[in-house]
Amino acid sequence: MNKLVKVPSKLDPYLSSFSDLFTRPSYTSFCHMIASISVCDKSKTIFSLHETMADDNKEKKGRSSYDWFITDGDWDEEEIASVKRIYSLKSLGSKKRRNRILLIIDDTITRRKVDTPKV
Repeated sequence: MNKLVKVPSKLDPYLSSFSDLFTRPSYTSFCHMIASISVCDKSKTIFSLHETMADDNKEKKGRSSYDWFITDGDWDEEEIASVKRIYSLKSLGSKKRRNRILLIIDDTITRRKVDTPKV
C-alpha cells in the first residue's frame, strides 16, 4: 500500500482554493483526506484513509479527528462543490483560446412523451 508522508506540494494551488471554507485545523484535515483519497488503493473509509498516511507524517492526526471532521465538522459541502465547479470551469476556460466552453448535455435518460397516433 502507498503511504502518504505529506500532502504533495503540487496539490497546494488546488487545495488553497478551499482554505477560506474551513477553520485552520479543519483545512489541514481536508488536505489530508484529499491527498489520502488520491493515493489510497483500498476502499475509501476513514480508517483506510488514515492508514494511508505514514506514521512519520508529522501532521498526521488521530483517526477520531478525521472521523469528527467528516461526520461533525462545521463545513458546507455545497460550498465546497461550488468552489470545485468554479475552479474546474476556470481551468477549462484558461485552456481555450476564446475562453468559451462547450457543454454537451446528454438527455438520453430523460423520459419523453410519445404522441400515439389517433386511429
